Amino acid sequence: MEEQNVTFTAKEAAKYLKISYWIITQLVKRGEIPYHRWGRKIFFKKINLDKFIDEQEESAVKV
Repeated sequence: MEEQNVTFTAKEAAKYLKISYWIITQLVKRGEIPYHRWGRKIFFKKINLDKFIDEQEESAVKV
């Protein structure tokens, strides 16, 4: 399977990022993490989560 097509549920994304499910839902509510909806379900592309991690690291280095 192509890496850019890998999609996670919110629980899977939280586990991948090593954060709690509650934190990932807060990031979604604040619009701080890229996601898409399919009905009421929230999904995350792995490639976007990787970019999110890179951006967080870059912003932490600038501080």
